[in-house]
Amino acid sequence: MAHATSGHFRTLQELWNSFVKELKVVPKSRDVAHCAAFHLDIASRNLCGQGHMFETTKLGAAFSDPPDERRVVDLAMDGMSNVFYKEVNAEKNKVVPCFAASALRGTPPEGLTAAAISIVNLWPQLYDQITSENSVKTWESGLILLEAVCAALIGEGRGQWPVFADEVLRGAVVKHWSGQEMKRLQYRKDGCVSCDTLLHRQGEASCASWEKDNENLRDACKQATATIRMADSVNYPSIEGVHTLLEDSESKHVVPVVFQMKMRKKVSETHIAEWADAAHKRAQQELNLKAGEYFVALYLKSGDVGLSQVEGTIYVDGTTVRRLLEPFGMTPLLQLLEDADNSTR
Repeated sequence: MAHATSGHFRTLQELWNSFVKELKVVPKSRDVAHCAAFHLDIASRNLCGQGHMFETTKLGAAFSDPPDERRVVDLAMDGMSNVFYKEVNAEKNKVVPCFAASALRGTPPEGLTAAAISIVNLWPQLYDQITSENSVKTWESGLILLEAVCAALIGEGRGQWPVFADEVLRGAVVKHWSGQEMKRLQYRKDGCVSCDTLLHRQGEASCASWEKDNENLRDACKQATATIRMADSVNYPSIEGVHTLLEDSESKHVVPVVFQMKMRKKVSETHIAEWADAAHKRAQQELNLKAGEYFVALYLKSGDVGLSQVEGTIYVDGTTVRRLLEPFGMTPLLQLLEDADNSTR
């Protein structure tokens, strides 16, 4: 400030008084609601591949009720919206706005759509899960929840459903069941826009048993509403849990997904095939799922799937996971992926 005013003390005093006065202005709850709408709109556009915007682009209408919007440049300049420029391209006159993910924490006030309220309700839990530095276990359910959030952001942001699995999990490899027509999987809208009600964990790990987990996971696969159910046993084998977020895009039949997280290190094709086979075995023998009616999803740090592809399996690698995390700046898990990359070079 002193440099900008060339040491003119009267001007410095006026600037300081103005600054102090602004600090005493408490933002209205509706202003905070609009900030959440702007943040979600930024994330939505990034997920849709529209992260580069003009400074005059208006944000917020898709996630505010009644619809309200503000220009990107106004958000970046007001100092209270937690919106910043990640990149600036002067030649194309475009910017890439971003926001502080922690700013979404808190009780959602009035002024948001139902989907936005659900996301903001879930956010404190999801943020803690994904940014935990001590427990990979929390990331397992956190990434599935993040998928539902991303599907809701894409569908609500563009005002068009359905949202397909290959739009959220961009780059994932899907090995369809042999003898079946290759049909696109899509996210169930009702479950995604109500993402704060998805996760169910009923017991404590110390009191859990494999038999009880089998029963709970079988029940989750039969639920009419979309759900995510984790195994409660710490050492439950072959899988972490199941979710029913997906359905066949043509028949609309629910497609249970049995998932396993392997995000720690680069692995071989042999490891990947063994994990897929073990997950399918548990799905069919213990959860009573039939071949052709469900999928196994493997979340991998890295590793070439190659010829190890097992039918009925979705392979989600680190690059795909990064695309989900980057609009929200989920640093610890991104750092883990980066560290693992470096360790294998």
